Amino acid sequence: MRAMPDDTGHGRDAAGVPAGLGGAGTCESCARDGEAVWSVRRVYVTQAAWDTEGRRDTAAAVELWCGACLANYPHEPVEPGPGGPGVTPPG
Repeated sequence: MRAMPDDTGHGRDAAGVPAGLGGAGTCESCARDGEAVWSVRRVYVTQAAWDTEGRRDTAAAVELWCGACLANYPHEPVEPGPGGPGVTPPG
């Protein structure tokens, strides 16, 4: 599929998934420019406490993240498939 430009300056395929194929771009988590970026979904983790259960929520939106953000923040890689061109991040 051909990537189409969007308002963030990143290409997205027809399904709206960022075309993050490990190429250079801007990280949508920390805004570093010129970094290799990969398509991921952000994961929000809430630790359990005495009065609340722990939670793990995965965002629906696909973002482009750099290697530093991949190493430090919870996320799920976007898998290749009919929804668009995903890439399994390194490590």
